Amino acid sequence: MIIDVIEHVSITDATKIIKKLKNLLSNNAQLIIITPNYKSLWVVLEKLLDKLSVIPKLVDEQHLAKFDSNNLSKILNDAGYVNIKSCSFNLFSYLFPSQRISNWLLKLETKYVGSLGCLVCVSAHNTHKK
Repeated sequence: MIIDVIEHVSITDATKIIKKLKNLLSNNAQLIIITPNYKSLWVVLEKLLDKLSVIPKLVDEQHLAKFDSNNLSKILNDAGYVNIKSCSFNLFSYLFPSQRISNWLLKLETKYVGSLGCLVCVSAHNTHKK
């Protein structure tokens, strides 16, 4: 599982990492990647955070690669992974301090939001060890 890591390297390096992981994973192992979704409101949120200077700059300094379910799925497919699935989440649910409300919204988002969540999760299986 790779969570909030892969966006911190270039697309070229991310592709190399994904290919290298394929060689390290056992047969039928599942790889799960969670990263910001650049086909969502995340783009606006990231720019706002940079403008407010509340955290170190994200755009082009920390977040070098910009992923969405399509380009990440393509990288996995090109690397030889199979059974690729994707979803997105955290459109608004993460904004609510109440865990109960946040969990309820997360369930709704997962069911109805489609690919608009601020995070994208892509899973894939390794077919064989090279």
